[in-house]
Amino acid sequence: MNSSHTAQTDTKNKIKLESSIIYAEWLSPAAVGGYTAELEVVTAMVGEGASIEIKGKSSKGKAPDSIKGTIHGNYFAGSLPIPEKVDPSAEIWFEAKLPKHGLKIESLPISARPAIYATSLKWDKQEVRRGEIVKLRGKFEGCIPNSEATVIVYEYNPDGHHDKITTMPTQLKNLDLEVQWEFDYVDDAGQIPTEEEKQKYQKHYVPVEYFFVAVIDGVRIGVNQESGRLKFKELLVMMLKDADGKILSNADCFVTGPDGVKISTKSDNAGKVTLKDFPPGPIHVLTKNAENE
Repeated sequence: MNSSHTAQTDTKNKIKLESSIIYAEWLSPAAVGGYTAELEVVTAMVGEGASIEIKGKSSKGKAPDSIKGTIHGNYFAGSLPIPEKVDPSAEIWFEAKLPKHGLKIESLPISARPAIYATSLKWDKQEVRRGEIVKLRGKFEGCIPNSEATVIVYEYNPDGHHDKITTMPTQLKNLDLEVQWEFDYVDDAGQIPTEEEKQKYQKHYVPVEYFFVAVIDGVRIGVNQESGRLKFKELLVMMLKDADGKILSNADCFVTGPDGVKISTKSDNAGKVTLKDFPPGPIHVLTKNAENE
């Protein structure tokens, strides 16, 4: 596209800006059967909301389905569904077309790959505490042995907006995956909403849990939490004292956790109370004498 224009500055000039497609390319490294392949198209001088058509093509077998969309800010990003029984020897590309502008362009091809499946995706334990090492394991079929992979850990959120915690590049050993993660909770556990606070909005305490996905050939495996959810548990250690700061040895007390569950326990000779496998969040402690007063 020629965008240069020369004219006198003290006169009115009318020029025509030509629309064009600058490029169309894949964002996914391969077209994996049964999944989608990400792509993008960049244009110039194309109006906001202009229609775009993406047509999948294949050198062998069934081609990917077509999709339609609109241009925004001279940019389009989309996902092209790849047939589950894609021919693994095929090359896959797409044609991007702006029907109202009479413009079209083809992408470079990417290789087709058979569908990738996880036959196993799991943590090596069900609960984790600060400073502990947890292993993330998976077994796959359909991918190339010793493929590059990325493991992403998410903190579960019941509304579906899961928080990304960490990303770990790795490589499969043949078709197996194993990475280690040293766990730490970096946020303030005291800010976790308790059951009492949640009930004001007809909701309940949400325990802190994690799941992970593996990304191989641009395919995200485990998005439905097939790994299961790893539970964060606290080791709670506190010193029991009265209002004057005197240590309360061998004192009976109640500890109410953030989930609303009340536990009856007792301090040791040094006034220390230790509780294992406690849910993270604010707690409330009350001695039995105080409760009886």
